[in-house]
Amino acid sequence: MPRIEVSIIQNDCTSCGECPEIAPRHFFMDKDYIAHVKQDSKTDPNTPEFTGLMGKVLVAQELEGDVIEAAELCPGRCIYVEEVGNEAIAM
Repeated sequence: MPRIEVSIIQNDCTSCGECPEIAPRHFFMDKDYIAHVKQDSKTDPNTPEFTGLMGKVLVAQELEGDVIEAAELCPGRCIYVEEVGNEAIAM
């Protein structure tokens, strides 16, 4: 089954704050209220791992629906979801 990766173009972020509300394990807002994508953070969602500009993160399978919803509702259309191959990657 294909998996998805997510990335954000921060320059297009409108600072609405929807993405971390919908999928907090994969999104957070920085001190300037710009959205970032983070690695799946089950243990400490308040200490995200930065991935850099356009950093792609493999989405935890159980959260794919939330990440897709966040991308669909993003007013800046800055969240990009991309299907990747069938390789198994441990989370």
